[in-house]
This record gives sequence, C-alpha cells and structure tokens, in this order.
Amino acid sequence: MRLPEAIPTGRMAQAELGYGEIYLTITREIPDPVPIPCDKAGGLDIGIIHLGLVSDGQEAWAISGRGLRSVKQGRAKAQAHLKKTRSRTKPGSRRRKCLNRTQHRASKKMERVTRHVLHHAANQIVAFCLTYGITRLYARDLGTLHYKKRHRRSRRTNQDVGALEFGRLEQYLEYKLRRYGIQFIKISEAYTSQTCPQCGHLTKMAGRTYRCRESGYRAHRDGVGAVNILNKGMHGAIRPGLILAPERITYRRPVPLKGTLRRSPAESRHVAGGINGGESGGPLQGLTTRGRSHRGSPRISAL
Repeated sequence: MRLPEAIPTGRMAQAELGYGEIYLTITREIPDPVPIPCDKAGGLDIGIIHLGLVSDGQEAWAISGRGLRSVKQGRAKAQAHLKKTRSRTKPGSRRRKCLNRTQHRASKKMERVTRHVLHHAANQIVAFCLTYGITRLYARDLGTLHYKKRHRRSRRTNQDVGALEFGRLEQYLEYKLRRYGIQFIKISEAYTSQTCPQCGHLTKMAGRTYRCRESGYRAHRDGVGAVNILNKGMHGAIRPGLILAPERITYRRPVPLKGTLRRSPAESRHVAGGINGGESGGPLQGLTTRGRSHRGSPRISAL
C-alpha cells in the first residue's frame, strides 16, 4: 500500500479498512498557543445564505453557504425519491437491498461533503482573524435559535435551518481559534439583525439589504448583524453610531462544489487545503482507488 505524500506528521493510532478505502487516524501533540500581542475584536454572524460573515468594523469577509444549501436540497429530493421507490418493493427482496445500499452511500457522501465544507468555512474565518489581528471573536449564541420560533417560520425556512449544521461549525471554530490563542465568545443575538447601527431604530427586513426606515441607512443585512454583535459584545449593548457596517465586503467560497452530486469519470476530485497542509479538512493526496458506483460508472475517491 502506498501512502499519500502529504500525510500529517504524528503517531498512527488507528487504521480502518472500508469499501475500497482505508481511513487512518493520526494523533499529534500541539503546543500551547502564544497569545497575539494586541487587543482587537471582531463580530461573526452565522446564517444560511452566508455560513459566516466576519467583520472588525472596517473589513468584512462573507463565506458563502449557497453551494452547501444547494447540495443539501438536491440530496433531500434524491432521498425522498429513493424512499418512495423503496416503499414499492417487497421486504427482503434484492431490489430493496440494492436501494438500501444506495441510500446508505448517499447519506455517507452527504456527511463527507458537509464536514468538508464546514471545515473550510471555519478555516476562512480563522484566516480573517489572523490577517487582521483579531484576538476576540464575538458570535451569536446558537442555543436559542429555535426558541419560540419554529411554529412562526415557514416550512421552507424550517427545512433550511434544520439542514445546516450550525452546531458543528461552532465546534470547529472553537478548537481552531483556540489553537491560535483567539477567544471565541458567544452572546445573545436578540435584535442584532434588526437594529440600525447608525440610529438604533428597529427595522425588520426580509431581503438581503438592510434599509432603516428612520434614518435611511443602507447596508448589507449580514454585515449589520456582524457589527451589531461586535458592538454588543464590546459594550454590553448596541450603541448607535459607534460601529457601522463596512461598505466593501469580500465574498469567498469555502470550497468548489461544482459536480458534487454528479461527477464525470474523467473529472478529478478537487480537495482544497486548510490554513496549513496538516489542517483538518486539508488534502491527503496520492492514494486513489477506482471502483464502480451503483449505476456502473467509474468512481474516483481520494483519501
């Protein structure tokens, strides 16, 4: 067996053999982080359209979540079709067993894609903090996301919110930020997306652009939420006129997702790296296996 060249350094703790694949578990000791010699804070707004919009009041990065949402919706439709087809088969038949294996493979692939995207989204947020010297990152507390809201939202909104795993993204951010000595502080999100950063007036918006009915202030909706979280975390409450949403926002994709649902046999699988080569979510290239999918087309997978 030939191992990939970019394998992380450390002690190999476990080797698990799968169907045409092998999974290696490697452990290593990470030294204690050295605190960055500055005291600068940032705000993070986690959402559906953008997995995260992070800002320090002057610069802002928006990590797109449209690709992951599209993949989730496509998988949900495929799973519904498989369940409908499976209900028409007899228990114990070869057709039902084949559909069960297909459904299992689709679920496992969706799990890998989600984990891959969320790792890289967290890496982008950490990279922003390192680039602009942020030592404290304020984010909204996701524990109250569904509190007294589930029956007031539409069915489509509940499906989008339930499909995206905000808790997993939060876990990735906690240990990745801790590695660089950056504090991750969760605060209440109450009225952070409705309060005008300029005058403090409450305006509930439905589109992507925030327009204040009192002062006429206009800005990106997620940018308003990020700076209000920053303002609230620094001062305990939103103080109007202190921190405004940046006019320029850099939009970034965590990882290319084109061809995730259907990949041609000749197209190679692209795996984007993390902050460093050995980061979680980084590539392990060099070990490939060829197999046959349930439809008979060649399948290429990289570990």
